[in-house]
Amino acid sequence: MGVTFLQKDIRAVQLGKSALITGIEFLGRAAGTGAVMALCDEKNRGKIEALAEGVTVVDLALSAEFQEQFIKSLGFPEPV
Repeated sequence: MGVTFLQKDIRAVQLGKSALITGIEFLGRAAGTGAVMALCDEKNRGKIEALAEGVTVVDLALSAEFQEQFIKSLGFPEPV
């Protein structure tokens, strides 16, 4: 029994990779700082939890900047 990768499987991996990388790059700057603050300081954790209740969800797929970065991230690096 072997494993078969079809073109659609490779495309799914490629899209997932691009979405993950773009999301990390696009949101990581702000989110990373907040996560570190929440994990490292219990005083900040309560403040961050209160802020999280007022968070508005933003559909990144509607952002031209996100889409541009997403397209740039679709490729795979050259083999070493």
